[in-house]
Amino acid sequence: MVMSKAIMGAFLTSQVLLVLILAGCGATFDYEALRRQESEGDHFTAALSREYKAFALYEADSMYDWPDAAHFGDKAMRSARGVVALPERIADWRLPTAEVGAISAARVRLIAVLDGGARRRSPATAALAQARFDCWLEQQEENWQIDHIAHCRDGFGAALAQLEEAGLAAAAPVHPAVYDRGDEKNQ
Repeated sequence: MVMSKAIMGAFLTSQVLLVLILAGCGATFDYEALRRQESEGDHFTAALSREYKAFALYEADSMYDWPDAAHFGDKAMRSARGVVALPERIADWRLPTAEVGAISAARVRLIAVLDGGARRRSPATAALAQARFDCWLEQQEENWQIDHIAHCRDGFGAALAQLEEAGLAAAAPVHPAVYDRGDEKNQ
């Protein structure tokens, strides 16, 4: 009897640990709900939701990167509800030291165009710029798929250039440390 209680206790403990491990790696995220989600409209949060959805499903289906897929899937779901998800914070990613300066400067420029009216005046391009920026961070953290890093970085750069050429940069960009993973409600 004592032995069966010990075995049962060990079994239950292992099951709890397995659930915690799976939850931490994105295995519990509802990818089917994400697939069914439709973000209609041409406003920023709808466009951002579509961009994050595509990125999250690519990470899940092609790269099997469940933690990042779940993270960006969550951003897609929140954006679909009208929540303005902010660009990723550099400090939240383990980036190669040599890349931090360029990525930090790029984030400052991105925040400047977003705050300068790009979300309202050019929502699809602004959403593309933000999603590609976040993709760049995610790929740069992994730091091994050079073509994926270049795709995200170059896509970000092209979208950002369009926004800057349209004169959408704010007069005084906000320092990136001001933003965190919190969200702002869509205006």
